[in-house]
Amino acid sequence: MNEELILCGDVVQLKSGTTRMTIGGEADGHLCCYWFDLNGILCTSYFSPVVLRLVEKISNDTTIKAGDVVCLNSSNELLTVSEICEDNFVRVIFENKNRIIQDAVIPACALHVHKNN
Repeated sequence: MNEELILCGDVVQLKSGTTRMTIGGEADGHLCCYWFDLNGILCTSYFSPVVLRLVEKISNDTTIKAGDVVCLNSSNELLTVSEICEDNFVRVIFENKNRIIQDAVIPACALHVHKNN
């Protein structure tokens, strides 16, 4: 499965095994990954595609709008969309496990609308 092209929204792991991460785009030959740590803090980093293993291919064409409750494709953490930004990005607000409110701008392709929205 790891011979397939990894695209925005797909779920990956490091080949050595890690938490599941969602691809949010590409820059300079590296893939931007989003995930939540054990404290519910949203993390992001860039990795070379050669260190990543495709876990799940995602094809999500759902339109996301302000006010929607969404999740990263690799997580069940709930995020509220507060704003639709340019270039298919959205601003989300959420409370982490330390009860700290965070906000982030994430590519819409990395998210799916929560089924109980």
